[in-house]
Amino acid sequence: MAFVGQVLSGTSFAYNSTYFFQQIGLRTSDDYKLNVGGIGIALLGTITSWFCIMPYVGRRRMYLFGMVTLSTILLLVGLLAIKDSSSTIVIGQTALILLWKFIFQLSIGQLGWAIPAEIGSTRLRQKTICLARTSYYLVDTLAKTIEPYLMNPTKWNLKGYRGLLWAGTALIAATWTFFRLPETKGRSFEELEILFERDVPTREFASYKIERPVARGESELDNR
Repeated sequence: MAFVGQVLSGTSFAYNSTYFFQQIGLRTSDDYKLNVGGIGIALLGTITSWFCIMPYVGRRRMYLFGMVTLSTILLLVGLLAIKDSSSTIVIGQTALILLWKFIFQLSIGQLGWAIPAEIGSTRLRQKTICLARTSYYLVDTLAKTIEPYLMNPTKWNLKGYRGLLWAGTALIAATWTFFRLPETKGRSFEELEILFERDVPTREFASYKIERPVARGESELDNR
């Protein structure tokens, strides 16, 4: 689900932004510049995540923050589409899409890869990652099949209203994150297996105390 969440967060919409920018009235030359700028902003988000976020912030907290923020951004894009188009609306929607790309790479874009590798047990890790990535491709294929119909003027022609749809899917993913995604940062693979075996609630993974077992030759007093 951590991988699938990348699709549910609205990648099919936000990463088709060049055509969306044309739909809301920007010139082709401006579309190209914004697309290149968006790639640079996404790269900045990636680098920031590597060095400033992932070493210090919990996986669960950052994933939840990212999903809620992305859902909010998409909701705002959709709500702005309700109003009559103007230069202010166009600038607002454009800025929100660029912000979306930064937040995505700051959070979901990186954690989608890290979480499956950390959660899978030692024996099943390879299968866990393969299953997670396969699920991603299946959902991504469906999303990319639907998206052209959503934006095509001769089909559904939803334009900015697509933001409302993807905001809903991102909210579903955020809800799953809150109830089901455990915290893996700072835990060894052995500790994670113990937590799963004890059916510790996912929201308590970060705070749950695991007593260090007594090694051979040690007394319980030495562990205190």
